[in-house]
Amino acid sequence: MVASEVVEETDPPRAHGGIAHPMMRRPDLVRQLEDRYLVEHPLDATAAMRVYEAMWAHARAVGALPGSDPWQGVEDDIRLARILAACSPNS
Repeated sequence: MVASEVVEETDPPRAHGGIAHPMMRRPDLVRQLEDRYLVEHPLDATAAMRVYEAMWAHARAVGALPGSDPWQGVEDDIRLARILAACSPNS
């Protein structure tokens, strides 16, 4: 496999897991590459923990993880749910 196979412009977009991925033309080739890489470069526990900690730090930095108060913002969610329910044709 060469890099041009991953982003071949003539290939139609493929589905990955039932959902079309807009950035990958051949997600099946990317998945094969990832699988082969994991077999050829296995992670030991220390390296896996470093990856996990880096992902955790990144998620916190971009605000993807909840803060210390799990109820923070619940009022906004309830308000939005009520608005959407009121706009629903079945309500």
